[in-house]
Amino acid sequence: PSILQDVPAISDVQIVSRMLEAYGVAVTSPEDGVLVLDPVNVARAHFAEIDALAGSSRIPILFCGPLLHSLGEALIPDLGGCRIGDRPIDFHLDALRAFGAVVDKSYEGIRITAPDGLHGASIELPYPSVGATEQVLLTAVRAKGTTELRNAAIEPEIMDLIAVLQKMGAIISYEPNRVILIEGVDSLRGYDHRCIFDRNEAASWACAALATDGEIFVDGAKQQEMLTFLNVFRKAGGWFDVHEDGILFRRDGALKPVMVETDVHPGFMTDWQQPLIVALTQADGRSIVHETVYENRLGFTAALNQMGADIVV
Repeated sequence: PSILQDVPAISDVQIVSRMLEAYGVAVTSPEDGVLVLDPVNVARAHFAEIDALAGSSRIPILFCGPLLHSLGEALIPDLGGCRIGDRPIDFHLDALRAFGAVVDKSYEGIRITAPDGLHGASIELPYPSVGATEQVLLTAVRAKGTTELRNAAIEPEIMDLIAVLQKMGAIISYEPNRVILIEGVDSLRGYDHRCIFDRNEAASWACAALATDGEIFVDGAKQQEMLTFLNVFRKAGGWFDVHEDGILFRRDGALKPVMVETDVHPGFMTDWQQPLIVALTQADGRSIVHETVYENRLGFTAALNQMGADIVV
């Protein structure tokens, strides 16, 4: 069994838990924020059970590699998720094909098989996608041979996943210039792991302090993972104090306009721009935010304009 701690009570976690249960994994929660996952009875799931979860989340695509290793096939329903622009899964499917998987699309969704098993591969992502990097990691750890992944995402959440997989028995190293090397192993074991803090949530609280001229201590937030955000926060007129167990945020006088461009880590995260824009409606002057990751991620500004903001997309 595996023990996962500091698990948030959000719908994505519920969807993943139900997907795991559909495949025979026993999911229990002995206390708030703790999940115990026991895969001893893993088996094929009925299509109806999987289809019932279709359209709820994008996370089921990450089940492909583990299912191919455990059961020899994976059936992925239609994927849902936030309406922030085009979110194709080509990178995922191309990576799985590189490992030796066969991908068939049908009325049920996407059926993936591995008639000859999965083998190590040399893969270069066209874009350092977090989801596609996770896909490669989860598939490569039990593929035969070594996998080299180039142009990988290097977000803190990716490093946390690597830490989990290493606890399970995987052999993973990363090199400069977004290169990750994975040596396949025959089997993995359970783990005990505490999730890292939520960078999106920490930034949202910080921006709320900016917008309201309030003060808030975000327990568990860490400076290293927030470095880029903290620079922009300070330029916009924010003040923060880093403690051992979190970060204290507040405004430092009048808010100032800033120019921000979103980017993959270590750049300014796309998820940070929405709460920041809310705060920038209170700044004296014109701010410019350039979204480079998702083409529809500024759609929320129409609602802010209805509330009296002056935002032009």
